[in-house]
Amino acid sequence: MKKYFNFMLFTVAALLFTGCSNEEDVTVGGNTDQPGKITFTLPAANGSVTYAAPIANTNETVLKDLYICMFNGGVLEYIYRTDRTGDITGFTTGSATSRTATIDVTGKTGARTFYFVGNGIGKAQEMEAAGALVVGTTTEAAFKNLISDKQTALIKPSATDGLLMSASTTVAEVKTATVAEKTVNLKRRVARFDVDNTAATTNFTITNIVVSNANLRGYLISGGAGKTIETGGLPVIPFTGLTNANLGATESVFYLYPTTLESNKTVISIEGKLSGVTKIYTVPVPASTPILANSRYTLKAQKVDVTNIEWTLVINPWDEGTTVEVGPGTDAMTVSALAATGTGAGVIDAATSTYDISEATTASTFTFEVNSMSGTTAAITYQYSDGTSLPGLAIDAPAATLTYAGASYVQKYSVTVPVQTVKVPVKAIITLTNAANKDFTKVITITSVPKYNGTAYKPVLFGGKYWAPVNVDATEIDATVLNQASMGKVYQWGRSNIGWVTKATAAAFGDEQAGPVSFVDATTGGQYAAKFITNAGTLLDWLKSDDADFATRNGLWTAAINNSPCPAGWRVPTSAELLLIKAAYTNDSQFDKITHCLAIPGDVAGETLYLPAAGRRNNGTGISNNQGTYGHYWSSTVNGNFANRLDFTAISSDVNAYYRAYGLSIRCIQK
Repeated sequence: MKKYFNFMLFTVAALLFTGCSNEEDVTVGGNTDQPGKITFTLPAANGSVTYAAPIANTNETVLKDLYICMFNGGVLEYIYRTDRTGDITGFTTGSATSRTATIDVTGKTGARTFYFVGNGIGKAQEMEAAGALVVGTTTEAAFKNLISDKQTALIKPSATDGLLMSASTTVAEVKTATVAEKTVNLKRRVARFDVDNTAATTNFTITNIVVSNANLRGYLISGGAGKTIETGGLPVIPFTGLTNANLGATESVFYLYPTTLESNKTVISIEGKLSGVTKIYTVPVPASTPILANSRYTLKAQKVDVTNIEWTLVINPWDEGTTVEVGPGTDAMTVSALAATGTGAGVIDAATSTYDISEATTASTFTFEVNSMSGTTAAITYQYSDGTSLPGLAIDAPAATLTYAGASYVQKYSVTVPVQTVKVPVKAIITLTNAANKDFTKVITITSVPKYNGTAYKPVLFGGKYWAPVNVDATEIDATVLNQASMGKVYQWGRSNIGWVTKATAAAFGDEQAGPVSFVDATTGGQYAAKFITNAGTLLDWLKSDDADFATRNGLWTAAINNSPCPAGWRVPTSAELLLIKAAYTNDSQFDKITHCLAIPGDVAGETLYLPAAGRRNNGTGISNNQGTYGHYWSSTVNGNFANRLDFTAISSDVNAYYRAYGLSIRCIQK
């Protein structure tokens, strides 16, 4: 019965993994026995079985030595060896198509079970060890549990050194053994893997193959069980130098002792270049896929293009002939080993791959590892800031190191993170991109939301931008007590050198100067620099309309020039940005008459932007009014001879044009 499991992989080289039918048996063939002798036939081909092409190569049929272990009643009776004179006669080494092995059983009667181990000398030292096999003591069960020598190099059969083989037969009566009882089909104790890839068609050139966590030993006899088999990685298998590599089918690339292919057991990794980009991935298999002795498997590249890969794993076990079609996992990337060094370094959140330097007091080095099935590239973009607040932020990305065991490339990134010189929110986004498939990315974030301008409060994210938590020149959020700490100062539009704290009563300040005046006189060093310049005329502006610096003044508070009362990294908001506050004021309950503040919900749950009703200073008289009941906030937007402002009360709000001689509050927004 066929089972199908299909899915698509978007990025990488395609492989069809075919486990073909049992590879050709190696056996021996028939003579007439002499008295007291049994001649076993070891045929090199078995015509009764149809095998999948290609057939075994010559080196895989080499038989250079042979053990024959005879058991009587389940107990070892004798060990025949080709390397001991007279034990086994009529035996020839090499890759002959048919061999015989004759043993002496003179004087023996009754049933016997014979176990055959071919090419065991130098591969089955457990049989050779002193006390391992004891005539008259060792049982069949113990014999079946013998294992091969540890594999320390790739298995490579040659004309003088074949693959480990074994078989067994039971003879009912040694004096009259039948032809069937004497015909022994030796089977190889390893599985063979071929690779079929045509790079000109697939765009994928295989360079290396690696097998991780393989069984380094195997049972000498089929049916062995009960021992802990040592596992480990095989040496890297260079592929490009093999016969017909990447030109079609390459036979006998490597051999494995019986094992199970799965993520926590044996893993086959393929390294190569997909459309010129170095790539490694794990051959996908269904859970617990068995690799059987004396079977052939083919890893076949089936379909590859630069963006979309579909590959299938087909397994045809010898005993069932079922077909299982599966596909690989995705070309995923993982980030790990996040660390920061420096006495005043920030805080790492590994779960979100974030490095927070909000409270960092010194520069630091931030490191992390990226695991991917190809190399990665890194690029930095900024959110909330243009990056000027992190001068010197730099990434060092050394070449990727290939880790075969995990079938991945590991890159150890190092980021030099300076201490912030301009204390504003910043989000540096490091985007890591898979070189083989740019659809696969990971993000590392370096973030900072430092406390605002010497206050105890952090900026509030609202409308996708960070706003100062308090007014210009204020230090506290709670405006229950109306003073400079809670309200800050008010400013005439376009003036940055001086501000005033509003008063609870409509009292004069005593610093009024009738205007309009020149720009030079009103700015730092001018004769009216410390005065509140009044104007009760038509335009109600503190600056003369014919002043040479009139146009210059209009741009001072814009983002481009940003010569405003806001601290470094901050600016006066635009009219459009103040309209967001007006739109968010949807309920009278948002105005608290005790704290005299309008509460606007921030973008982050639990955060609130509080705006105190600080009142204003009148343009014509300079008298303070509306404190505690009206909020008036300048924008940087020029509107004809006026400038736009936000004003609100306990029941309404609006954004409209206003006279520039008025003194209004400023709530800064991040530059």
